[in-house]
This record gives sequence, C-alpha cells and structure tokens, in this order.
Amino acid sequence: MKMHFTAGLATLLLTAVLTAQAKPEFSGTWVLDVAKTTQLNGGRSGGMAPAGSMGGGAMSNGSTGGGNVLTPAGAPAPPMELKIAQTAAALTIERQTPMGPQKFVHKLDGSESVNVNGRATLKTKSQWQGAALVTEGTNVINGEDGAMTVTIKETRSLEADGSLLVVTARIIDGTTTTSRQVFAKKKL
Repeated sequence: MKMHFTAGLATLLLTAVLTAQAKPEFSGTWVLDVAKTTQLNGGRSGGMAPAGSMGGGAMSNGSTGGGNVLTPAGAPAPPMELKIAQTAAALTIERQTPMGPQKFVHKLDGSESVNVNGRATLKTKSQWQGAALVTEGTNVINGEDGAMTVTIKETRSLEADGSLLVVTARIIDGTTTTSRQVFAKKKL
C-alpha cells in the first residue's frame, strides 16, 4: 500500500514539474516569415494580405496584428515585427503599424484582458494548454456603418526550430477563417 502511495505521489510530482516546464518563453522581437505564413484566404502572404492575428494590434477586420499590410502610400510594408515581453502575470505585445503603434497586454491568470486600440476593443482570456498559450475572446470594431464583432481564438507555441507559430481562427458573420503565421526571432 505504501509503495502504491509513493509511486502515485512521484507521478503527481513529475506531472507538476513537467507542466511547469511546458510554458515556453515568448519574449523577444519576432519578424514575420512571409514564406511560411498562410493568410486568411489560404494562400501565402505575398503582397498585401489581410491583417493577421492578435499578435500585436487591432486591424479593421477584427484581428489584432501579424500580417503584412500596405503603407498609406500603397507600397508594401516591411514584414511585421512583434516585440513581446513575458512575465508570470502577462504577455505584452507591441508593434508598429502604418496607423501608429499598438500594444496589447494579455493576462496569464485566466482573467479577462481588455485592450483598446483606435476603434477596436479586444476582450480576451488567456490560458496555458500544455506548451501552448490559447487566447480567446471578441474584438468589437466600431466603424462608420456600426459595430462589427469578431470572435477570435489564437494559439501561440514555439516550433522545434525555435520559431513562433501563431494560429488564429476568426468567426465573422458566421464564417470561420484561419491563419497560420510563423515568426522568426530577430537576432540582435
């Protein structure tokens, strides 16, 4: 009986240690790898692509960062860069857009995070699922024709090669679209 209890306790402790170690470190500056990124339309991000994931800033389509966009002058912008700072309490993501800087703070304790950027209000909850950080919520964009609500689920994880993978599913007017964005860590 004592041996079964000891084995069970050892298994419980090992599981707790492995779970604690499973949380990846996302801190750093990340650059979108355009060749490895699949955008909303299922194609490659090539020239102008729809805005990407919650990785950095609210865009008009209800998402919050990530993809390539055109500059106000119509020229392709350089690949998206995300600056991520991670603590035990929060994941902070910043980026520059043609419309200015954007910042999102995602609480990591499961409580609601509210981020307002321009006309968009993003309300999300984030939780660890193994080695992935899953963020779910809604983005309400107030436009000239009224408000549009986008339901979002985003999963962040690190690939074996060290790249950051961000998979985002969006539901807009009952239609679900998915993007898969790959970011390489910028060497300083």
